[in-house]
Amino acid sequence: MQYEIETQEVCVSICHQLHLPYASPCSECHGHNYSVFATIRSDTLDQNGMIVDFSVVKAVIKKYDHSFLGKGLRNKESEQLWLPDKRHPHVEPSTAENFARILFEEIQQVVTAHNPAAIVKSIRVFETPSNRVTVSND
Repeated sequence: MQYEIETQEVCVSICHQLHLPYASPCSECHGHNYSVFATIRSDTLDQNGMIVDFSVVKAVIKKYDHSFLGKGLRNKESEQLWLPDKRHPHVEPSTAENFARILFEEIQQVVTAHNPAAIVKSIRVFETPSNRVTVSND
């Protein structure tokens, strides 16, 4: 028997700045209200009758809410780096693809700690309603 859960966290407000080698509006500091969908499967349930508690997965996603992805903001004129208080420098470059991959790895780690048989099937990150990235183990 195969079990599968999907949880979503809508409106995860994140700021970032890409450092691209070409002219792009994404090279300026900007933000998105991301939506994140996590799909997890297992052939066994834990002692509570769950693959994993939804709140465990959501806690990983929520830690990114109202934060900055990347090492810091770079001022083009002075090349100074401003370091926001709540930032995640390990998400560099701060592309949606890289963010989705890191979420996949972090969620897999906490899911396995709660249910060793559980695996993350996919993480879908919507940067905007029409732009989505999916990372999967398929």
